[in-house]
Amino acid sequence: MQIRYKIISVDRFPTLQNDIDQIYKKNNISTNPTYQMYVGHKKFVIPEDFPKAKSVIIIAKASPIVYIDFFYHGQTHTITIPPIYYDDGIKIEDIENFIKNSILKESKTQKKFEVKRAQQIFLKLLAVRSGLATYGRNNISYIKDLGSFYYLYAFLTDFIPKKYDWSDIRLMEYCKDCKICERMCPTSAIHEEEFLVDVDKCITLYNEVKGDFPEKISPTVHNSLIGCIKCQFSCPGNKISRKNTVQLESITEEETNAILKGKKDEKIVRSLTSKLKMFKYEEYDEMLPILQRNLSVLINIKK
Repeated sequence: MQIRYKIISVDRFPTLQNDIDQIYKKNNISTNPTYQMYVGHKKFVIPEDFPKAKSVIIIAKASPIVYIDFFYHGQTHTITIPPIYYDDGIKIEDIENFIKNSILKESKTQKKFEVKRAQQIFLKLLAVRSGLATYGRNNISYIKDLGSFYYLYAFLTDFIPKKYDWSDIRLMEYCKDCKICERMCPTSAIHEEEFLVDVDKCITLYNEVKGDFPEKISPTVHNSLIGCIKCQFSCPGNKISRKNTVQLESITEEETNAILKGKKDEKIVRSLTSKLKMFKYEEYDEMLPILQRNLSVLINIKK
């Protein structure tokens, strides 16, 4: 488990919230309902059920690019699953144990610290402000050697370190003279004159959720089973991390057809859940229409 971390004082929460408020004031955050579903509820506040929180630990866990072969009509279609959608089997409890054993270094003779996951805050901003990450021109955060291929987690604790971390908001060095992500974005969502991407044009906003793709998003721009990896894969900041790959067990012709036809055979569903490593068995009904639509586009099947 490859992990990096930093620790920020909760006394920094007002500054962090001001960072977000200023973006809202400049109308730079999309009001798209789907996007607001992800971010509209997030705030840098100490939760009422943990008033004694003193610090927040921001954790980055490396995640690989995933490839998986789908067999269909005698052909093999190798399809990408971006890192953040891949479940490597590491549980939240494993992260918490890492915090307790390696960061807080608890023992029988020491005080036991309380650790509580913080899910309602802006993780990317927290990572950048802690100095753990820097922003890329594509508004994705990058960490040395991990690139942008990692999961972020935040945990509140009553632990007080000897020294807290803090940083100015910084742009990755590569970005100063580079426009690769701008050129590679298939929907022109990245602009040199804007620090934030045009969320309403971003592929990920539409292929993570159910429903038809809007007319402005051509089916031909989709490049992953879910999400998008175009700007990240070509980025110099991922020169090292894009070598971290996993090839999953292939999807049979029968299983591919089950997805494309929306079938819910229990045996096939359990097999697909095990092979795709993206969601739990009980989440398949919710994921099926998304997979069906996206896979149809990727292997160019007309309805």
